Amino acid sequence: MARGTLLALIRPLKSYEVLSPHCPTLPLMKRHLPVAASGLVAPPTILPSCYTSRRFLPTTGISPSTSPPEVTPAAIGPLFVRDPYEQLPEVEPNGTDTDNSSSTYNSDPCGSQEPYLIVTDPSTGQPIGRTPNLGAPWVRASIAYAAQAQPSWGSASVLARSNLLLRWNAVIEEQKELLAALITAETGKPIPESRQEVMYAASYIRWCAEEARRLNGLTIPSADGSKLQYTVKEPIGVCALITPFNFPLAMLARKAAAALAAGNACTARPSEAAPLSGLALAASAREAGLPAGLFNVVPSCRKGGIIFGQEIAASSSVDLLSFTGSTIVGRQLYRQCAGTVKRILLELGGNAPFVVFEDANIKDAVLGLLAAKLRCAGQACVSANRVYVHRSIFGQFAKHVTKLFSEQEVGSGRKHGVSVGPLISNDAVERVESIIYDAVDNGARLLLGGGRAKNLGDLQYGHFFEITVMDCCNVAPHARVRHEELFAPVVCLYAFDSEDEVAALCNDTEAGLAAYFYTQNVARAHRFARRLKCGMVGVNTGMISSCEVPFGGCKSSGFGREGSVFALDDYTNTKVIAISGH
Repeated sequence: MARGTLLALIRPLKSYEVLSPHCPTLPLMKRHLPVAASGLVAPPTILPSCYTSRRFLPTTGISPSTSPPEVTPAAIGPLFVRDPYEQLPEVEPNGTDTDNSSSTYNSDPCGSQEPYLIVTDPSTGQPIGRTPNLGAPWVRASIAYAAQAQPSWGSASVLARSNLLLRWNAVIEEQKELLAALITAETGKPIPESRQEVMYAASYIRWCAEEARRLNGLTIPSADGSKLQYTVKEPIGVCALITPFNFPLAMLARKAAAALAAGNACTARPSEAAPLSGLALAASAREAGLPAGLFNVVPSCRKGGIIFGQEIAASSSVDLLSFTGSTIVGRQLYRQCAGTVKRILLELGGNAPFVVFEDANIKDAVLGLLAAKLRCAGQACVSANRVYVHRSIFGQFAKHVTKLFSEQEVGSGRKHGVSVGPLISNDAVERVESIIYDAVDNGARLLLGGGRAKNLGDLQYGHFFEITVMDCCNVAPHARVRHEELFAPVVCLYAFDSEDEVAALCNDTEAGLAAYFYTQNVARAHRFARRLKCGMVGVNTGMISSCEVPFGGCKSSGFGREGSVFALDDYTNTKVIAISGH
């Protein structure tokens, strides 16, 4: 069959493809890939189908330090321990017909006319692949499959779980170049950022593998000495994971690694804008030897995401939901999960302040702002959203920021030297345009950029936005730019006069995820950090996230922590055992 089409179908929806002829980075990711009988969508691996051709990496414009190993599909082996024709646990894929051989898949279970989710490259607007567009029956099937697989995994030794996750980490590191190319293809971010994301994801897997051996309990003396009392940590059960587009590999990795290290099973729904990285992550876990059913990925369209959330919230078989995404959706899921009294972890929107005090090293602060603002084209929940500069250095700082940011290149993430890729969609571009127009109408002054990026040649249909710097000192209080998370490469500069004033400005938001500030005063560094109402503070740095420290926020930015010594806590139940000596 022609490239970009399925080679064969075992049965309706027992296979899927991940590419179209338009794909600029994955030209040979074309082969028949079985979908688990459970509705779990994690192919034998997306990546080895790339490995089959030495032409893969040259087409990306990437020059890796080492060539990828020759891995053929036969070398990978079957993805699933179970027979792919085995009946689904509890439910059938079409919801009614038990004869899979006679079922058809000519309509979308999510309610539209499209049976497939089309994935596009935001740099070109062209499709790069497709996955099945899976609805409620498949969500229920993946839950049942996870519930069936979890008990044996949960009772396995911590050493066995730890060793398997370490193998998973090794697979991820081996496949770094290919995974990075996949991330860039579906998100548009520059390839160096994608490489960093792969290693960031791997670091969480390795960290959680090590933490699996430290699920320590407590020995507690009884008041009268009559009992031996101690605690144990046990797996919570089945965990549902919902992740956004901006870090499609890392977000899912740090959730799944913690859940699996603690002895749980997972069913995950990646963003409809970037599902391929999540599928590749699950495939790499299977390649490392993870038993079938423990890590299920169910891709779907936007409406399918709503269905996934509803099914997860209503299911008594799901014990935990971990969600990273918008505050609006997080609140809705919080309400829905109340019906089954489900544990829920929320990492929601941010509105991070970035403060530059009068004694700050201006050069360091500008570089820190570059790091805190432009990664993922500003589409990060911890991205600096409001930049407060002491009035005495405002002009100098604005000049340095405008100069440095004007030197950064916007373009395809595959091109060497590009600093900022596209926004994820045209809707995202239009939203930012409207915020900037509103800001200018309400007193903001453009210092750099301000609109859709132009003169990009064959990237004219990409979703690019100019790097923008605005003087917002005189912007009206009701302007959208003062209150909304920008999620774009847009810097908004405000002046302040005192520490008390800027502390109040920083905390004047519903969000409470991250904050940054620059000062050379040690006493102020400690004092001001404590005054900020947020979960993470960067002092003289624009980078605050790593596997060793807890990631999470407060207020409307959610609750729960990922990474650090607390990484596995939310994924376990603490049980008290009291044994009488009489």
